[in-house]
Amino acid sequence: MKMILVPALLVLLAALAQPAAAIVHQRTLAVPEVGTLRYGILVPDDYDPRRPRPLVLALHPGEFAPYYGARFMMAIVSPGLDDLHAIIVAPDCPSRDWANPIAERAVMALLQSVLAEYTVDRH
Repeated sequence: MKMILVPALLVLLAALAQPAAAIVHQRTLAVPEVGTLRYGILVPDDYDPRRPRPLVLALHPGEFAPYYGARFMMAIVSPGLDDLHAIIVAPDCPSRDWANPIAERAVMALLQSVLAEYTVDRH
């Protein structure tokens, strides 16, 4: 019985020592001439407004389900960029594709909103 408890206790202690996983927040942004833009944003747990962070914009391939951008970010983008400790923002495509004026306006408005709310390293 002791042999089973020791490894289980070690696993529990290791899990408690790990930093908490970052939470993806699902938000909306009203964009004039576009409408409501749904997006996910991941902010590192250790975010400090006194320390600028990189900003990553994650644009997903052609799926139109609500908050698909957030799911794409968590499954594909975030795991590969953990060491960057970046703020990652992933909008849902507001039109049929990203290469059109509606999507461009929406993405630019979203980036301006994030830049106003968080301390981002612009270099």
